[in-house]
Amino acid sequence: MLQKINQQLDELLQLVPFAKQINSKVSDASLGWHLAHILITIQRISGALKQSDPAIYKSTYNFRKQIVLGFNYIPRGKVKAPKAVIPQHDYNSEELMQNLEHSRAVLQEWNSLGEQQHFLHPVFGCLNKKETLRFLYVHTSHHLKIIRDISKA
Repeated sequence: MLQKINQQLDELLQLVPFAKQINSKVSDASLGWHLAHILITIQRISGALKQSDPAIYKSTYNFRKQIVLGFNYIPRGKVKAPKAVIPQHDYNSEELMQNLEHSRAVLQEWNSLGEQQHFLHPVFGCLNKKETLRFLYVHTSHHLKIIRDISKA
């Protein structure tokens, strides 16, 4: 799954020059906002996972989690992003490139994390390392679809 996420980051890299592009029929946010949101999400979730105590991980069933992770699909416009992963300003190309490289570095650290490392998702509940990787892949795919629609304009 890490390889797939890195392939997604390769695609993001190609989109950085178009960060200012907007298509209000698709999203009120710019293409760059979606890029920044993806990268912030990867970095914040990775930090939470790294700091988690594997001894207190408890697996829980969540219907929405099973649907989203099972079908690799997040419906558009149904959930608001938490404040912690909302870009606070318009990132320029240089900032996006730096964040992209930082996200790659953070993902490389995942190999040293235990399987019971976890983070608490606001909708899906507690996600272990494997579920978290899956979520990051699905989340990034969701925003890449939006980005592709924005760039069609």
